[in-house]
Amino acid sequence: ELLGADVDRQLKQSLFAIKAVLSEDSLALVLRDCPEALLAPPEAIRELTDLLASFGVSLEKVAKRAPRIFLQARSDIQRLLDFLVESESGPGMSREQLAHVAQSFPMLLI
Repeated sequence: ELLGADVDRQLKQSLFAIKAVLSEDSLALVLRDCPEALLAPPEAIRELTDLLASFGVSLEKVAKRAPRIFLQARSDIQRLLDFLVESESGPGMSREQLAHVAQSFPMLLI
């Protein structure tokens, strides 16, 4: 019973964190298509939001089409975004180009 209460608390905290960054419509899509997004810790959801915003990418737009973004390790997403803007080892996209590509093809981030 104690374990169940702890899991319930964790899920509620994650739900509140996701609600804070998505519209109701997007939240419904994410929970329908990827209910396991609720397993993401609230602090990871906040870090993901901040990371994507630092590159000009809307979590709202990405999550609607690739809800599994909530399950990706922040470090993996960070490495990918850094690679995409890197001109020596990557394609050297501008942040505007990166935002457009990531929002148009969000599976790229997964």
